[in-house]
Amino acid sequence: MSWQDEQDRPWLSGYRLIIALVTMVTIASFLVGGHLEQRKLAQHSAMASLVSQFGERLQRLHGEWVLSNHPTQLWREEKLWVFTPQGWPMAVEQVRGPSEDCGALWQALIGREALDGEPIRVQARLERDGCELQLREWRWLYRWQDGAVKALEEASR
Repeated sequence: MSWQDEQDRPWLSGYRLIIALVTMVTIASFLVGGHLEQRKLAQHSAMASLVSQFGERLQRLHGEWVLSNHPTQLWREEKLWVFTPQGWPMAVEQVRGPSEDCGALWQALIGREALDGEPIRVQARLERDGCELQLREWRWLYRWQDGAVKALEEASR
């Protein structure tokens, strides 16, 4: 081995260490990014499933309303449900205010305030025609007039 080779050896091992560290950081960042994206997609799917259950339970209550001869209030599942004239649930126990009614309706039918640590926002629409459900940038709308539960475009907030 020459004198020059012996002088270059510490430099070469330092370069190898730097290359190994850069490679490990790059791989770790790809793994973390992939995990976060998968978590986001899983949250969306779970929330879409909860909203679907919400819609199904609203339809079941609407069916009970029809079978009970269209009352304004109906006692089912140990709760007093308040209906619109079209027969769609709009409040539980008593009418308080649109946002409180929406939150109480969601809690009575689904019972979740958060999903995987993210809060679920439930509030009345500004048009006072229903409830808006939101998790992160995803939003859904429940309309009191026809019982429709549908996804809205991504929130622009």
